[in-house]
Amino acid sequence: MVLLDLQMPSMDGYKVCRVLRRGVRTRQIPVVVMTASDDPHLNREAYAAGAQACVPKPFRKEGLIAAVEAALSGMAREKPPAKQ
Repeated sequence: MVLLDLQMPSMDGYKVCRVLRRGVRTRQIPVVVMTASDDPHLNREAYAAGAQACVPKPFRKEGLIAAVEAALSGMAREKPPAKQ
């Protein structure tokens, strides 16, 4: 799981998320992004980049835990079945 902020110095969270989604070894890693902005456009952009959840800052511990659990369970459902 990757927990990242959308606003970072050299590479923003959207770009990090897109890079993770393109990587063969990283595309299945769940991503939860955090942002101090309440702009709904930023959340839509984060989901479009491949995030499983967006958490507004400041956040409550319970809200972050719920987002992480949802992202982890969602990725578990999306994984292809194991070959037999």
